[in-house]
Amino acid sequence: MIGQKGIPAGFGGVERHVHDISEHLVLRGKDITVYSRLWYTKTRISIYKGVRVVYVPSAHTKHLDTITYAFFATLHAMASGVDTIHYHGVGPALCSWIPRIFAPRIRVITTFHSIDRLHKKWGWFARLALRTGEWMACNVPHNTIVVSRALQRYVAETYGCAAEYIPNAVPKIHKNTGTKLIQELGIQKEKYVLVVSRFVPHKEIHTIIAAWKRGVQTGLFAGLHLVIVGDGYYTDEYTTRLRDMAAGESSIIFTGFVVGPLLEQLYSHARCFVHASSEEGLPYSVIEAMAYANLVLVSDIPQHKELVSDHVYRFPVHNTVALMHRVARMCTLNQEERKQIGKVFRRNIRQQYSLSRTVESLVHEYDRQEPQEFALIAKK
Repeated sequence: MIGQKGIPAGFGGVERHVHDISEHLVLRGKDITVYSRLWYTKTRISIYKGVRVVYVPSAHTKHLDTITYAFFATLHAMASGVDTIHYHGVGPALCSWIPRIFAPRIRVITTFHSIDRLHKKWGWFARLALRTGEWMACNVPHNTIVVSRALQRYVAETYGCAAEYIPNAVPKIHKNTGTKLIQELGIQKEKYVLVVSRFVPHKEIHTIIAAWKRGVQTGLFAGLHLVIVGDGYYTDEYTTRLRDMAAGESSIIFTGFVVGPLLEQLYSHARCFVHASSEEGLPYSVIEAMAYANLVLVSDIPQHKELVSDHVYRFPVHNTVALMHRVARMCTLNQEERKQIGKVFRRNIRQQYSLSRTVESLVHEYDRQEPQEFALIAKK
């Protein structure tokens, strides 16, 4: 596995995806190596729950971190005699040509997780590089995987690529009934709205904060908190902007990146969960929130519509006023109404986004036999 920041996963949807599938692929008898960046995990462990972990160097800067890491990981994987290299993301896919040419016996797969070039944090050169990575992800590997139907349509229409659909998925969730950790944050059970996201502009956290402050001013959110879990990732300016927006509003709480029991408690006891992104692959945090049987409210982008079909639980992207009113409506539902709606969301995730089904599809993918010659035309 090349492309994720590391294992065990902290923040990041791709990281959680690789973490979960790697653990379960090991249980299926696969020998899995995950390439990690030391700055992400901050520890050096050689084995994690049966998964081999290899650390490779990277230039820890916004523009060079991923590509330098992917390059060194690719060289190490080729020298290690692996059967398959699985790239995650269009940025790391820029290195996929190396094993296709210099180690043709290795099967190469790429998962197209999102259209990264549309993310607002990138400049023109990075977007050009990511566009090239898209082309490579769709043309160089033996096979291309996408995590959403929307991405499947995108790669077909843009690159003529017949990608295989294998969605993100989460393991079976058991609610954390404890409340001690959330109480230490100054919040009470079912008295807060939850956001879990990296602080990058396309996640539209600024839209959520603006809607919340407007609702507070009109008395819609009396007695409630907005809890924002996450932090910046090479987006210091945007992170500062968010904190400045929230300054002076005591009902808004920033927790930073959170994992483990505290995150479990936050998901388990939220009044509702909000995700306002303008661009996604298939958001892991939304799937996770639904698996916890949360009441979920999302922007009306195609990837969210795959997860949340009822328009009642969606709002127009960027629309602060609509978001404010939808959140207020969600918060006025009684406990039994929220519980019943949450059960429907959870059932949908278990039926369509089960980890066992995703892992089964990956096992089938890894076991396929392909011609070894490198021929872009033949791939089409």
